[in-house]
Formats: sequence, C-alpha cells, structure tokens
Amino acid sequence: MNTKAKQRFRIALAALIIAGSAYVSIRWLFKTPPMIKVFVLLANMAIIYLTIDFVKKQNRKDNYGE
Repeated sequence: MNTKAKQRFRIALAALIIAGSAYVSIRWLFKTPPMIKVFVLLANMAIIYLTIDFVKKQNRKDNYGE
C-alpha cells in the first residue's frame, strides 16, 4: 500500500469516527440533563481533536519519515 492510499484510508477512517461520535452525541443531547450535555460536548470535542491530531501526525511521519 503506497503512502497516498494510507493517507486516504486514515482520513476516511477519521471521518467515520468523527461522524459516529457526532451522531451518538446528538442522540444523547436530546435525552439527558444539562450537566451530562456538557460532558457529552466535551467528550465530542476531545474525540475530534485527538482524531485529527493523530491523522496529522501519521501523515507527517509518512511524508517526512520521522
């Protein structure tokens, strides 16, 4: 598998993870008390940040061979 295919696969997988977590968090936002809503939003932000950070690090490692 070449580098470009690996990067595309990682981006597609990251998009799937982010979309899945957004779907689950939206379902939770309508059914829970306010404090849990805050935790759900924080967890969603953390998932998005960590997923994008991981993809960027792996792509940089593929491009520059670190």
